[in-house]
Amino acid sequence: MHRLSLVTHCSHDVHGGSGSSEGTCNPTYIGGPTVASLRLVISESLVLCLIGGLLGTLTALSILYFGGMAIDAEGVTIAFRPSFEFAILGLELSLAVGMIAGLVPATQAAGMKIRQNLSS
Repeated sequence: MHRLSLVTHCSHDVHGGSGSSEGTCNPTYIGGPTVASLRLVISESLVLCLIGGLLGTLTALSILYFGGMAIDAEGVTIAFRPSFEFAILGLELSLAVGMIAGLVPATQAAGMKIRQNLSS
């Protein structure tokens, strides 16, 4: 369960010359706990890297399947073939890169005061 910060905005209406005022207050929820900010930014980074990893892996597998690729050096030929294991390894690496790349922005976002940034 995530708890959000409560910010209350109140407006007061003055009626006639009686001096009495009646106001309405509208609660607005802004921001959230630090852990929620960390999770949000890291999740976004993971999703973006997973999409990129899927596209890259499918492109590499297609090139290897349809075109083939080989390296020939000093009379030794190494042929590359598409494999399910390398596809999974590519996706795992893209998720690892997403986790590492998301740490710095996540810690920066967790340290921000959201209300001040929205007002500026």
